[in-house]
Amino acid sequence: MSEDGQSCYSGSLDGSVRCWKMPDLNVDPYDNYEHGTPTSVAIVTTDPNQVVVSFDNGETLLYDLNTEQSIAALETQTKDGHDCSVRLWMLDNRTCVQEITAHRKKHDEAIHDVAFHPSQPFIASAGADALAKIFV
Repeated sequence: MSEDGQSCYSGSLDGSVRCWKMPDLNVDPYDNYEHGTPTSVAIVTTDPNQVVVSFDNGETLLYDLNTEQSIAALETQTKDGHDCSVRLWMLDNRTCVQEITAHRKKHDEAIHDVAFHPSQPFIASAGADALAKIFV
């Protein structure tokens, strides 16, 4: 953090250092945001210039970091934002190729985090049901 509290610095394994402007704590950055509040962000490993963002309203969008624009919506058949499933997507044609019912809903929450092993076919998820699961 900078001395004045206006900037935050982060370092990365690629050797880069970034400076982030701290938001005004008196302003809600998600007021009138068209997609709701982001609940999850994942970098697309095959294209690090793209991220997948999930929102509390159930939408999941693919973004291009260079243009800072949404590329596509990843369509699901959920009625709300938390159906307790982990989904694997083929981003080339934007289709869901596998859906894993992973956790039970608790207090209107379901899955808190998903992680992928970088070289092995393992997926881990952590849920509001206090369970951590590993899928092979």
